[in-house]
Amino acid sequence: MNCTGSCSWKIYVKNGLVTWETQQTDYPRTRPDLPNHEPRGCPRGASYSWYLYSANRLKYPLARKRLIELWREALAQHLDPVLAWDSIMQDPAKTRSYKAARGKGGFVRSSWKELNQLIAAANVWTIKHYGRTASPASRRSRRCRWSPTPRALAIYR
Repeated sequence: MNCTGSCSWKIYVKNGLVTWETQQTDYPRTRPDLPNHEPRGCPRGASYSWYLYSANRLKYPLARKRLIELWREALAQHLDPVLAWDSIMQDPAKTRSYKAARGKGGFVRSSWKELNQLIAAANVWTIKHYGRTASPASRRSRRCRWSPTPRALAIYR
């Protein structure tokens, strides 16, 4: 296992469950005249099994309850997911209701299939509605000067 700090760890498993972790000693020596840096590791890596089995770990996709309710209602009315998303976005009350729920928790369990469909529909709708402004062709039409302001240049004089 490599923790987020990229230190190597040996993970010991018994009956399919991680039982403990020890620091791996597989790093090459930096120079022969320096002491060995082994073992490397931090408390975060040493607590890997806690992260793995913690009740706080996300084990399935979650989405904001109000948004999922709106999405499911819209999909029941429209066969096309993009049209379903459009029906949400074109109704100011619906849009306001799911945006107002941001930052307040209220997540519910969903499925990868449902959320991927929602995300894809939202992306397609955005491209249709606003255009492909992230494409290189659209950047050519914008003139942008990437340089310091004249006041910032004055410090170099």
